[in-house]
Amino acid sequence: MYNPLCVLGVCQFIPVGLFSRSYLIATVVTNGILFHTVGGKLLLWWDTVANITIILYINFISKSQPHGFLLSLFAFVFFYFNYNSSNSNLLHIVGVQAPMNIAMWCHYLKI
Repeated sequence: MYNPLCVLGVCQFIPVGLFSRSYLIATVVTNGILFHTVGGKLLLWWDTVANITIILYINFISKSQPHGFLLSLFAFVFFYFNYNSSNSNLLHIVGVQAPMNIAMWCHYLKI
């Protein structure tokens, strides 16, 4: 299930990963690229569970609140509705990947 549009969406996490030298961001990028290039139910499950775990962890430790929580909540709700209705790649990038990227920048820049 090669999906070049969503792979590009995952690549937006690379600058914050390089800036922060975060293993968490490296995990997001690696899992995202694997899922959006190879695909499959197992990788979908793994990518989703890993991302939810990372989101919960970052929200728990982050001083960037309520920004991080609100962006995470928006992305989670958007993911749920997009996945269960249109399943649009562009909407996934704009409504899920971009807000989470912003939340990561807020966390690592301590905004």
